[in-house]
Amino acid sequence: MEIVAALPLAARAAAGGGVIFGAATLLVFGLALSSPLVLAVYTARGRRGLEALARLAGRMPRWTGGVLVGLGGWTLWLAFS
Repeated sequence: MEIVAALPLAARAAAGGGVIFGAATLLVFGLALSSPLVLAVYTARGRRGLEALARLAGRMPRWTGGVLVGLGGWTLWLAFS
């Protein structure tokens, strides 16, 4: 459903929507991604959940970060090849 809603935006950007349109799109996307985290910080239940995730992240092995960096590099390679 979200992909269908984003198609007109992608078409406008491909048609030369300009830098301002791209910056505004990134702003809206960033706000949409960060707003749930902001709401979680302001509630006790949300803070407990974030603290539980932080404890799990502390036990994650270092090679996991390497795998994620590798996947990111592979994604960039696919995008630009």
